Amino acid sequence: MRPELVVIPAKGLAAGKSRLMDVLLPSARQALNRAQLVRTVRAAAGAFGRRQTFVVSPCERVEEIVRAEGVGFIREPEPPGLNEGLETARAFLLGQGQASLCVLPVDLPAVSEGALRELLCARPAGRALIVPDREGDGTNFLRLPAGCAIPFSYGLGSFAKHVRLLEATGWAPEIAMGTCLRDDLDHPHHLRLHRPYGEVLAA
Repeated sequence: MRPELVVIPAKGLAAGKSRLMDVLLPSARQALNRAQLVRTVRAAAGAFGRRQTFVVSPCERVEEIVRAEGVGFIREPEPPGLNEGLETARAFLLGQGQASLCVLPVDLPAVSEGALRELLCARPAGRALIVPDREGDGTNFLRLPAGCAIPFSYGLGSFAKHVRLLEATGWAPEIAMGTCLRDDLDHPHHLRLHRPYGEVLAA
């Protein structure tokens, strides 16, 4: 069986979660970014395998953490950008015989090996799959089957954009709604919804 690969885009320990700058001190934001990076990498490595897990980032400190965790690292080009970084990762990984390429954001508070396995176990790797965020605006998980070369379109309204692109190219996606992976950490009120992060916010 051909493997599924997963790519985790990460801005960097200092640059990540810039929307939380008004509520978190720089040290707290960096601690949050590091904790989420490690948690996401370990969840992905458990669900996909270490050899199938990659992080794309422009940050040297992220690279150190990622390599210590034993998964792959891809250097994001300058100037950094989420979609550009993912295109770089896809070009790097293209031709490795994968069944599909998955994108897993680094800021999902409920991410775990179990949650990922539950999402994927009943869904064939050859089918496109999207998990929207709770607001139905962003894309919290994206699986592109091998041969599906739609452009990555993260940013405002990315969920609708990805759905339209997939449908237009004949890859109508399954949309997974009943998963804890719909939660993310984009705004201060998201921190308050999850106890460990609420404690970070209070500090």
